[in-house]
Amino acid sequence: MALLASPPATADVCKGNIFNEAAALYHLDPDLLRAITWVESRGVPGAVGPRLPDGHRAWGAAQINDVHLPELVSYGVTQRDLLNPCVNLKLSAWVLANCIQAKGATWAAVGCYNTGPGSTNIAAQARYVRLVQRAYAGYRAQSALGKVAEGGAR
Repeated sequence: MALLASPPATADVCKGNIFNEAAALYHLDPDLLRAITWVESRGVPGAVGPRLPDGHRAWGAAQINDVHLPELVSYGVTQRDLLNPCVNLKLSAWVLANCIQAKGATWAAVGCYNTGPGSTNIAAQARYVRLVQRAYAGYRAQSALGKVAEGGAR
């Protein structure tokens, strides 16, 4: 299934706060991207997930699933690029934007980020959404106090 939004053209170049920059590309909340990244890998840039039953795995801080590579290759993104923090976080915004297009601007889009747009695993989506909501509340509170660090660490 082709994704609806195009991935960012300058994915490998970040000039400022990487979460703010990635979120701005698709008009997303940077704190939501921070929360997703925290839940996915605790923000570890070089994180590599285990091989999944479908043979794919997730890469980088935002755990971008390599199921997206066939489409990403047409934009010049390689598997190795998925470990580049700037590319990875911009692609997380791209994946979330596509989930929002598919599911609406709801928590269902966050569940889609984790399981994919075609998944019917509602229980897994609900568990994931609860974790992201908890992290998101923490980041929103920190942002309100002006305490979110450049890299999004707690």
